Parts: sequence; structure tokens; C-alpha cells
Amino acid sequence: MRNWLSYDVCFLDPDASIHCTPLKSIYCPIGLTFPMSFIIDSSKKGLAMVLTDYQELALRHVWSNPDKGADTRGTHTAVNKDLTPTRTISRASVINFLNSMAEQGILRYIEKSTKGGMKRVYYPKLDEEGFKLLIAKIIITNLLRDFPEETRQALKDVDLLH
Repeated sequence: MRNWLSYDVCFLDPDASIHCTPLKSIYCPIGLTFPMSFIIDSSKKGLAMVLTDYQELALRHVWSNPDKGADTRGTHTAVNKDLTPTRTISRASVINFLNSMAEQGILRYIEKSTKGGMKRVYYPKLDEEGFKLLIAKIIITNLLRDFPEETRQALKDVDLLH
């Protein structure tokens, strides 16, 4: 068995085990296309490190409706209700974010026919715990790929690697 840390791209199986490949981008069993791109803001806490305020609210809205699903109208309304009174976000921004999360394999959707045309209803593919685990694995994998010795030392220093 090869050491997964020596590979460039890693992905999660539905059973949460890591598999890696030296390819730059692949289509994975649960639909994740890598490399997944995000910016880390270490001055923030929790999901706010990798998501904007409205993105986190949108994901939380979908996660809170795993069986019923969440359409863009309801998600947009919920997000704007939870944002500060002086700030709103456009429906297009919410739609673009949800579509991006579906393309990345974090969400899935079905299209429903309505009297106004087709609409998408989004469902979680990964729950909050799975999403956090994915982010952590991507970050650690990339750190080990780019700074292997320093990352191992840092993990030892914080007593995470025995």
C-alpha cells in the first residue's frame, strides 16, 4: 500500500476513506472534482475561515432541510433574513454559490418543473461534519504535499502526530 501523502490529489470515498492519485483533477465516486479551491482566512473562526457569511448561511439552510431540500428562493430569503439589517445579498449570488457547491460535490440537486419554469432543489451530499472533514483533509494534504517536513513538525509540536 502506498503512502497517500506522496500523491498530488486526494478524495473521499463514501466511507470517508482517503484515496489519492497523481492526476491534477479527477471525477471522484461521490462527485468531487479536484482541486477544490477556497481561500483560508486564518483571522476568522469556524466555517467563516473558508466561506463568506452568506455562503455559510446558505449551506446551513440546505443542511437544515436534508429531506425536503432547499430551493434558491427559500435559501435566498433565509440568508437575507439572517444577514445584518443593513446588508443583503442578491439571489444570483446565492444561485451561483449553490451551483458551485453542487459542481464540487458538496450538494446535489434535482430539477422540478413549475408553472414559472424549471427550478433546482438542493440537498446535502455532505453534511456539516463531512464538509468540515473534507476541508481539513484538503488543507492537511496540501500542506504535506508542499511543506512535508514543516507540516509533520508542526503536527508533532501541537501533539497531533504520534
